[in-house]
Amino acid sequence: MTVAEALTLYGENHAPTTSCPERIGYTIEALTPWWGEAKISAITAAACRRYLADRKAAIAKARADQRALVEARYREQDKAPPPPLKRLEASDGTIRRELGTLRAAVNWCHLEGYLVQPPAVWLPDRPQSKERWLTRQEAAKLIRAARKIERSNKYLPLFILIGLYTGARKEAILGLQWQPNTVGGRIDLERGLIDYRKPGQAQTAKRRTAIPIPPRLRPFLEAARRRTRQYVLEYRAPTTEERERGIVAIPIKDTKKAIASAARAANLTDVTPHTLRHSAVTWLVQSGVPLWEVAQWVGMSVEMIERVYGHHAPDRFQRVLGAQR
Repeated sequence: MTVAEALTLYGENHAPTTSCPERIGYTIEALTPWWGEAKISAITAAACRRYLADRKAAIAKARADQRALVEARYREQDKAPPPPLKRLEASDGTIRRELGTLRAAVNWCHLEGYLVQPPAVWLPDRPQSKERWLTRQEAAKLIRAARKIERSNKYLPLFILIGLYTGARKEAILGLQWQPNTVGGRIDLERGLIDYRKPGQAQTAKRRTAIPIPPRLRPFLEAARRRTRQYVLEYRAPTTEERERGIVAIPIKDTKKAIASAARAANLTDVTPHTLRHSAVTWLVQSGVPLWEVAQWVGMSVEMIERVYGHHAPDRFQRVLGAQR
């Protein structure tokens, strides 16, 4: 069996049962060109380290080429280009996820009887958790900046608010619709509920939860309901041709660039869509909400909350200090 065959089997048969098959698809697309028709036996620690080095170089080149195109486009318009991103290379965490998919694929093929003995897949060390989170003042600056960006001001401020109030992942927020559906979550204004769960999908480590609508978020959702048709966050109205094909709304595909633009305008650094989730959890822990309640609200494990955010708890060492009196 080749690596490509193992990845195809895994992607076609197992990925659809997971919470985010698209993410697995992206990693398979990254893995396949490099591993190609190599035999499963070619998966060694040395080969995985070569993959790490080659992928980092390839991603750096692709980002540099993209940056050159952006600068050329701005020069044609006699405008100053936006400042470049700090890093051109991919993080080890990105490539660790790709190799993690390779490991999962060969292990799945072994369990399904396609492989007698799966090889050990080497992974780079897990990167340290990012400490970047927004203060409430920074969050207010980000929202104000988002409201002034004409291209994205119809959806970006609400995306930021949902992220800060619910702590949900980017993909879960972008998939929210107003009516029951089979592809994402739903906001039910009548019942006062935000349900991030995908119907019929198996629960994984990336938990999706159903939570009550925060009172301060509700007015913004009600305004969006009057403005959008299908998705909570929509990019634009469909064209006549699209409507003839039965398309009633154009959803947002990603918010990474829009968030980056708002962060630059607000003079904030190291802000990504995931920073909103990190900030939401940090605020809850700092407010003294029990860690198990925080975990249920944002769809994380208690162990994850303790490991990454536990140091923000205001009463972290109260029992220790009390025992020393």
